[in-house]
Amino acid sequence: MIHKNIKLVTSNELKIKEFKRFGLPFKVVKGVDLKEVDSDYITVVTHKAIEAGEGMLVEDTVLLVNGEEIVDIKWRVEEIQKLKNPEIKWITSLGILENGIIYIYVGMIECAMIENADKVKIPDDAFGFDYYLAPSPCGMTVPYNFYELDKLELKELYSPRKYATSCLLDGHYVHAIDVKSVEPWKGKYQSS
Repeated sequence: MIHKNIKLVTSNELKIKEFKRFGLPFKVVKGVDLKEVDSDYITVVTHKAIEAGEGMLVEDTVLLVNGEEIVDIKWRVEEIQKLKNPEIKWITSLGILENGIIYIYVGMIECAMIENADKVKIPDDAFGFDYYLAPSPCGMTVPYNFYELDKLELKELYSPRKYATSCLLDGHYVHAIDVKSVEPWKGKYQSS
């Protein structure tokens, strides 16, 4: 599946900066902050793609901690830090609506929380949960967190955002959903 004339839209300046480093063959632009439904990440990106409109690529990122989706880790670091060997997965999903079909691409990596994450002073330029997590592919934890990898210009080697983007460019979607089959959202929305 090759998408033509698409634009990746996000209201997050740091995501824009990161996506632009990937050397994408399409535009990455600042868009409005889309409402996010309070549901699983596939449902979230599905509804964001519908709201963004035809040809607009949207992104959603979550952490899966012992099977529970967590949208904003910074409020739950202390709680997660207390878990014994939590299974953490960083998942980024991209969605685009084209010709009545929503295509969804997913990138994922296993992670480990850095020691004493609840006591660390986070740098002002830290992005999302990059400072709290280190990639841990195949159970082998990398000795740098995502923030440090970014400073070393190595984050893309482990970035689920980059993985999802590669899936998009290679045409490897995980879902193709007919927009007519998607019911209008009647539930709650995530709080900002």
